[in-house]
Parts: sequence; structure tokens; C-alpha cells
Amino acid sequence: MATHADSPPFKLIHSDQSPKGDILIQEFQRQEKDGSHTNQIRLAKSSDPEHGQLLFEHHRGASAVMSADENCIAINDYVGSNIADVVIFQRVNELEYKESISEETIRKKTLAALSHSLGRTEEIPFDHLYVECLGWAADSTAVLLRLHGHDSGVSALDDWFCVFELKNQTILFDLAAVNRHSFVELHN
Repeated sequence: MATHADSPPFKLIHSDQSPKGDILIQEFQRQEKDGSHTNQIRLAKSSDPEHGQLLFEHHRGASAVMSADENCIAINDYVGSNIADVVIFQRVNELEYKESISEETIRKKTLAALSHSLGRTEEIPFDHLYVECLGWAADSTAVLLRLHGHDSGVSALDDWFCVFELKNQTILFDLAAVNRHSFVELHN
């Protein structure tokens, strides 16, 4: 049986700075001997990029969207060809974040809100459903989500948007929740 010691090393494939610039969000990839690959999203201090902390590991595709205050990270997890989910992580200490809102919670609440907004009493079935975080509210209290997908040959959903408010884990349709504190007047 192969061990991690037998595996080739991870290679840095992409790096972005956090909103304040003191954290690097790094994407690493390792090609496995069976032809598959393992991907990691790691966080490192900008001043010490070689020593990162693992945030999220996946085998397909994922992206990280950090809140303006850097206390939360939304992971867009492209789990498979028919599904994408969002997971929210909250800061524990300097580079350590832990999952605070699961993909299941976000998926259930967004699907319930979608059904309700369309006057349905039951959840609408989809065999392909993609939930993605597009960005954070300027005050880091909510995320803007986009849903799209279809139930093959039955229905289709094109770019349906909602706001997920973190504190109460509720779905909102008022963009004021993500636009709060977006405009700042600069005084000379």
C-alpha cells in the first residue's frame, strides 16, 4: 500500500493575497501515480509563504473567497460534474480556520428559499445543482450566493441569487445585506 511518503510532492499552482494583504491563499496540486490529482488550499503568512496551514483538500475543483475582515472563508467546492457546494470556515487563530457552516446547511436553506419564492410547498428536485459564493458583504456578515442547475428534461434554473446571512443562517433577498458599508467616503 502506498503512503504519503511514496507520493510526489505538492506543487504551488496559484496564489492570491487576502483582502488586507497579510495572508496568502495558496492552491497546491499533486499528481498521483494512478493519474488522478489531489488539490489543497493552504493559508500562509505573506511574510512566510513557505509555511502554510492546510484549509481544504479536494480532488476536483475548489476556490476560496475570503471575507473583508479575514475572519471567514467561503469555499466553493466543485464536488462533481453535477454538484457544487459552499462551505463556510471561521477563523480560530492566525492561520487556522474551522468549518462553521456546512454545505448541507447552505444547500438545504437555499433550496427551501428557492421553492418558497416560487410558491412551492415541496423542494424542487435537481439532478444537477450548483451553489456558489460570489462574494462577501463589506461588513463580512453575509455572502451573495448563486444557484443554477437542472433536472434533466424536466426543469432548469438559470442564475438565481440570494443572500446567506451568517449570524442567523437565514436566506435574504434584500441586496442591502451585502451592500452594507460598501461605499466609504474618503476625507482629505
